[in-house]
Amino acid sequence: MRNNSTNLEVNKKPTRLKKMLTVVCVAFLIYILSGILITIFQEKLIFYPQPISKEMISHIDSKHPEAQPISITMKDSTEVNGWLVRGRENSQRLCIYFGGNGDEASSMIEQAARFPDWSFVLMNYRGYGQSNGSPNEKHLFSDAVQIYDYFSTRQEAESVPIVVMGRSIGSGVAVYLAQNRPVAGIILSTPYDSLLSVTKEKIPIYPIDFMLRNRFDSLGRAASINKPVLFLTAEKDRLIHPAHAETLAGKWGGKVYMVEITGEDHNSIVESEEYWESIDVFLDGF
Repeated sequence: MRNNSTNLEVNKKPTRLKKMLTVVCVAFLIYILSGILITIFQEKLIFYPQPISKEMISHIDSKHPEAQPISITMKDSTEVNGWLVRGRENSQRLCIYFGGNGDEASSMIEQAARFPDWSFVLMNYRGYGQSNGSPNEKHLFSDAVQIYDYFSTRQEAESVPIVVMGRSIGSGVAVYLAQNRPVAGIILSTPYDSLLSVTKEKIPIYPIDFMLRNRFDSLGRAASINKPVLFLTAEKDRLIHPAHAETLAGKWGGKVYMVEITGEDHNSIVESEEYWESIDVFLDGF
């Protein structure tokens, strides 16, 4: 009986080992497949295009006569749409706004009224609103330059201050544009130092350096920009921790103004009056 019992125990060991190896192999395959899917479909994870209905367009047309519909054809023939929200008569100061990854540009039309001395350019990214195409870093950057060139020609940019503002994912677009075109100042709302840095923080188990195509490396551009910048961060931001903004601010080549909105998170920051007042104070400096 003892010999039989010993044999059973010996036979169980290979079975347990086999099960453990199976679990490890399955977990490894899931890890590899997930990494491949993240790499292939990363634009789907970064961008959340928001459509806009024809009814909403009609509503905007009737409620906001100051918002002039704009359509710009990009160099690859993709049409990008949005609005030029005009300030008070004779106002020639211009702010070009780049929204977050879940923002549709018309959501800023009413807020633009807070700044009557400024006109606001609110263009939807590719795939957002009524804009055609699909968004990615390369397209957002090239489109931003073309949008700037389109409006700066209309506004005679040599004598008109142009400020660029970017929120969340749009902060990287604003930084890129500030490096490549003359601007008077930059406003960065809930910004990152780089999307690479944020992604590494969120999913540290993957070799993100080799996987991420859309890097939005604001940190690598900061030192070359000598214009004043306003950083707006949210105390309770868990999506993009304020530490990323502090890292970016530390490398900035121009004067830095830093405002942390207490009690707010990544999304609720725009509901704070202090947020809009800080933008107003900054814009009054131009």
